[in-house]
Amino acid sequence: MRNTRIKRGMILSLCVSLVLYVIPFTGVRLAMAADTPENLEPLATYNIVYHDYDGTLVDMATQDPSYPTMFDSGTGLTLPTQAPTGRMPGYDWLGFWDCPLDPKATVEVPGLIPGSQETSLDFTIGNKITDIAAGTNHDVNLYLRYTSDMVMQDINSSEYYLVGAPGVFPNGSTAIFHPWAPGTIEYEQVLAEIDNQDFTDLRIVEIVIINAQSHFIQPVTFFGDALVGFKIPDDFSADDSVLIRVVFNYPDITLLSSILVDPTTGTMFIQGSTDHFSPFALLDFSDDPPDDPNGPDGPDEPDPAKPEIPQTGDNSGQSILLALWILLAGSIVTIQGLRRIKSSFLHNR
Repeated sequence: MRNTRIKRGMILSLCVSLVLYVIPFTGVRLAMAADTPENLEPLATYNIVYHDYDGTLVDMATQDPSYPTMFDSGTGLTLPTQAPTGRMPGYDWLGFWDCPLDPKATVEVPGLIPGSQETSLDFTIGNKITDIAAGTNHDVNLYLRYTSDMVMQDINSSEYYLVGAPGVFPNGSTAIFHPWAPGTIEYEQVLAEIDNQDFTDLRIVEIVIINAQSHFIQPVTFFGDALVGFKIPDDFSADDSVLIRVVFNYPDITLLSSILVDPTTGTMFIQGSTDHFSPFALLDFSDDPPDDPNGPDGPDEPDPAKPEIPQTGDNSGQSILLALWILLAGSIVTIQGLRRIKSSFLHNR
């Protein structure tokens, strides 16, 4: 009986020891083992890859360190609303998108000449992104997007004008026109640089673009070329007019041009695209009208290589006809005289 009680006491003591010491210690060891680096679940963080509007990579850690470059899959991320520091000054910030702008995705917008349409990039292509949703388990590509106001300026009722689609120039840009008149130093310098001198008339204008800081700028051609236009003078032939950009010490560049007509006035314009600015010239290669004092060479002179062809009312034609009649009459008189001499000779014999 006594032995039985001792056995029961030992069993009870063993159970108490297990509860108080062995099980808690084992649990702590298991918990500690679960917390070691080799047993921890990896953190669900992914990269944010930034691209410019055209798809080129942007090192945002260098460009603007305030921008996040990673996110936690468990919580997601709300993206910044401000534009990155130092990028595209003078442009309107449109935020982040899931694709770059596509030069082939375009829309039509009203131009400067009444009834005309110009081509602009479609700035709504793709989807705008304002946040990265929780549960996103991959790297995210974000594309910066910008735009600017369309530039349309002219002088002298569109005698000369400039059009820049949205994005081609930053906001606050201004076009300055310098129409050069014959006899000025600038006119003569440009005239001497024109390669093909077979034109009968021309107009010359220099156009420069300055930004809001008064710095000279050129078009951002990813968004499109700038368009330069001339009103076609009344004494020019639209079919024979050519628009060129004069490049000093290099061959002239003939602009890809089209003819526009104002439907309300019938005024004709020639408009060409350019990716750079220097003096522009409108050349008329039609034949110079006879005795046109406005032609660059003055009144027309007969071409010595071509014979003069008598025209209706030309005195030279009448003179030739009179000479033929006189020659015919002389021949008749001569023949009659010879007959009389022969008859007299036979009679005397």
